[in-house]
Amino acid sequence: MTHRGQLGLSGALVLSCWAARATLDGTMWLQMLVQAPILVVAGVLAARDVPPARSWLRAWNAHGIAGLTLAAGGVMLWMIPRLLDAAVEHPSVDALKYATLVASGAIGAVSWRAAGVVVRVFLFGNATWMTATIGLLLLDSASRLCANYTMNDQQYAGYGLLVVTLTAVIFALVRGTTTVASQ
Repeated sequence: MTHRGQLGLSGALVLSCWAARATLDGTMWLQMLVQAPILVVAGVLAARDVPPARSWLRAWNAHGIAGLTLAAGGVMLWMIPRLLDAAVEHPSVDALKYATLVASGAIGAVSWRAAGVVVRVFLFGNATWMTATIGLLLLDSASRLCANYTMNDQQYAGYGLLVVTLTAVIFALVRGTTTVASQ
């Protein structure tokens, strides 16, 4: 796919999420497990052919560490229940969520290319651990953490985050095993 095609697809993903925001923001699990990943993927696609960074930016993002940390923080920010509520209640906060998640995808994609294996494994391990922890916290909470969502919604989001974590770990293990076996 050409760079223009990737940018077009990225824009279409963002616009589709915005058009369906009433539905996607209507449940906690759709917001966390569908909308957020689509917006991050839109950022990844938009950054696919970004040229190499200027020297000062390469120095700041040596080995992709700063950019990956920033991207992970941007994604994790939108797993905070109070911010999910604010995004539902205020269109300006929802727009900020979109911008943050798309930017996190773009920064993460550029930084991932600059990262070595150790940095990638470290980030992957921490991201999966945090995702599982958030899922467990949502499941273990005796009360609703978001004012706009039901307890059942919170449970679905918790189980969904655990399924995403387990799937990512299995995929990484299978991919890593087949990569090592083919060498």
